[in-house]
Amino acid sequence: MLGASKPVGSIEKIEISQAREVERIYSIGSYAFEPYRMVPKAVKTRLTLNNVVLNSGDFLAAMGFNSWNLFYQQAPFIIRQDLVDPTNASNAVIVLYFDCWISSNPTTFDLTGSTNNLVRQTIEVECGRVMTSSSSYFGNPASSIVKRNVQF
Repeated sequence: MLGASKPVGSIEKIEISQAREVERIYSIGSYAFEPYRMVPKAVKTRLTLNNVVLNSGDFLAAMGFNSWNLFYQQAPFIIRQDLVDPTNASNAVIVLYFDCWISSNPTTFDLTGSTNNLVRQTIEVECGRVMTSSSSYFGNPASSIVKRNVQF
């Protein structure tokens, strides 16, 4: 599964934000105003893929869905991010984002370029589970490293 990904384009910048709700549990009695315990809830991961440049079509089409309409994403997808140590390319960390759903899909057509129809997008994606190669059972599955922009 980890080696089955194929690059469909590149992005200029990726923003990753994680948030966690924490529930406060209070005791009964004279210390009822202070939390007795803090209980962590689900972690929410949101990716913002800035300046997505695709080889053809839009991001939905690249993921295998009907393009230009968010309604047609009927199944989640996986995003793979390769983090490369510039001093030692063999120390790559692969981050996998599972159960990803596009939450915002704005599209810009750059008509001034030589291609006359370059598609650029800034996409917001909500993801379920996040796993790094260092925490997987397979060890470090990086076999080839791309030293350009992050590829997905």
